Amino acid sequence: STKDASDEALVIAESGIQDALMKIARATESSSYSLPVSSGTATITISNVSTTYTINSTGTLNSKSRKIQATVTVDENRKITYGSNWWTEVAP
Repeated sequence: STKDASDEALVIAESGIQDALMKIARATESSSYSLPVSSGTATITISNVSTTYTINSTGTLNSKSRKIQATVTVDENRKITYGSNWWTEVAP
C-alpha cells in the first residue's frame, strides 16, 4: 500500500543517516553517494563546515520518497556529538 511504501522510505532514509554517521566516524565519508537498502535506495549528501556536519538522506521505495536532515558535531578524534533536535524530516 501507499502508506507502507512511505513508511519504508522513511526507514530507508534513516538507514542512510546511520551509514553516513559510520563513515564520518571512520573518516571515510564522501560528499554524495547512494546506498541500496532492502528494495529501495538511500541517497546521501554530506557537507561540513569546520566541525559541524549536515547529512541529508532521501529514502526512496517505488514512487515514494522521504527525506531526513541531521546535524552533528565531530571532534578531532572523530567522536560524534548529537544535539537535542539533531535530525528532522524535511520535504523531499
